[in-house]
Amino acid sequence: MAWQVLIVDDLPIIVDSLAQLMERYKPVQFDVRKAYSGEEALQALSGKTDIVISDIKMPGMDGIQMLEAIRPQWPRCKVIFLSGYDEFEYVQKALTLGAFDYVLKADGNEKVFAAAERAVSVLEREDDERNILERTKEQLRMLMVSGKGADEFITGSGISDIVSDPGEPGNHVVQLVHKYVEANMNRYFSLSEIADYVNLNRTYLSRLYKQLTGEGVYEYINRAKLEQAKAKLLHTNMKVQEVASSLGYLSAMSFIRFFKTQTGLSPQEYREQINRSM
Repeated sequence: MAWQVLIVDDLPIIVDSLAQLMERYKPVQFDVRKAYSGEEALQALSGKTDIVISDIKMPGMDGIQMLEAIRPQWPRCKVIFLSGYDEFEYVQKALTLGAFDYVLKADGNEKVFAAAERAVSVLEREDDERNILERTKEQLRMLMVSGKGADEFITGSGISDIVSDPGEPGNHVVQLVHKYVEANMNRYFSLSEIADYVNLNRTYLSRLYKQLTGEGVYEYINRAKLEQAKAKLLHTNMKVQEVASSLGYLSAMSFIRFFKTQTGLSPQEYREQINRSM
């Protein structure tokens, strides 16, 4: 796959020489186009442009103005600026506006290639994440078409913390994860088991869940178990050992360590403290 690169500078010798070098660059394949001003760059840009490498200070439309035009229309595009030593204020503003990186002209072409490779790595990761989301949506669509409709997706209660829009396919994944955790709270289970339940690769599931909820799957499991533990300590006469067993802990000591790490108190101290305040 050739990555689409646009090189922009008001000095043709810089554009032409860098374009030749990038076209011959072996570690990554680049399909290079050229522009000799910010205005010409915007005319040459398309949705297929992956990376823009541009001088930051040019006559007419400078790099900053060009970046401000690129970001709303082509948010996926990574903009790398070439700058001089006396242009640090420009660089700061560019990075604030969303430039991907900058390279000092004095540092040479190898630094430019390194920045371009970093941009490619980020683009590949972003493409992977988009593919994950699309595959997840398709899997969930097939799941619902097969007859497992909205009634089988719990809306959540108690410790469930469902994200705001249950109509989104990814949010059904969140609901299914919560359903599985709540149904299996009394035993040990792995992320692979949850992934099998929702019919996703465990890596895909982990990424998707974190993106949708802002917390990891294991963070949610710990939070859910902690809330269940607190409820049982406050509203039942269960012994600490019994609470630990009901939450899938093989020993009371492992449960006590977990509880103290989360709250700063042992289960018994927590029970006594809350009871005194009631």
